[in-house]
Amino acid sequence: LVGLFCSSTINIKLIRGSMKTEKQILGIWGENLAVEWLKKQGYLVIEQNYSSPPGEIDIVAKVRDSLSFIEVKTRSGHPGSAERAVGFLKQDHLIKAAKYYCRQWNIDLLHTSIQFEQISIYCSKKDKTATITKYSLPVGMNFSYGKR
Repeated sequence: LVGLFCSSTINIKLIRGSMKTEKQILGIWGENLAVEWLKKQGYLVIEQNYSSPPGEIDIVAKVRDSLSFIEVKTRSGHPGSAERAVGFLKQDHLIKAAKYYCRQWNIDLLHTSIQFEQISIYCSKKDKTATITKYSLPVGMNFSYGKR
């Protein structure tokens, strides 16, 4: 998806009112944009920024009969850098946090389809647009409460 407005006005207001870095503000903006985009794609967003001892999950959502755990990466340049940011270690933390979430909410893993996804957002300051791409992460195989 190309052509979403990339607002620098929001960033300026947030910087003045908080102690967040520009990178953190871009990340928050990207996560909020991803939530709106997912809703338009038919996802029901259950939680945003779910925090657990094993780690954080940016977005937990339902789509059709699946529970989806979504990592969002937002960049203002360097094509491909968002995709490279979700390596094995990040995927491992995402899986552990998702297991924690499922235990906490008594999700029946025998009857619930689980998927892991990444949303990469590239924001162009020059033409004030954002490009959104969604990927399936191949980490959901053999997802259970057992050890990993």
